[in-house]
Amino acid sequence: MRWGADTQLTFSLESEPNAAHVQHAHNRWPNQEYTVDVINGITKMGSDILKHLSQARQFEHVFKCPYVKSTYNDACKQWQLASQDLQDRLLAAGWTSGGRWTVLTRAVKLKRSKQPKDDGDTSSAVYTPVLPSIDLTTDDGKISSAAHFSLVADIDLTTD
Repeated sequence: MRWGADTQLTFSLESEPNAAHVQHAHNRWPNQEYTVDVINGITKMGSDILKHLSQARQFEHVFKCPYVKSTYNDACKQWQLASQDLQDRLLAAGWTSGGRWTVLTRAVKLKRSKQPKDDGDTSSAVYTPVLPSIDLTTDDGKISSAAHFSLVADIDLTTD
């Protein structure tokens, strides 16, 4: 076949990326990243230069991909829960396979609970903070108001 002005090109739907494929490509952050890049990026997000932007805009500016609040929060939480030794090893590994974010996600698992969607689907996972199990009852069987207050006061209820 000779290419020219009269050549018609046809494309099937299978040859073009579908919305699910495009969305999946964006779901790679931070799993395809190196830990040093993720931590450097999170640090840049908190810089004075970007403080006038929303967290979503900061993220998109630094990481050049769409912001997903729950994914970002999960990444921050995993880093906070990692031991200092693991953090040091990941950063020291730099841009090697030992420095990939996936090393952290395999080592630090977030507790999740299955909660049904409105349609009864139980496949969506929701982060559930893990609180210690503490007996707060006094000798007379009542819950101590001081203990109740200290537990409530330690829970961070702030939102972005």
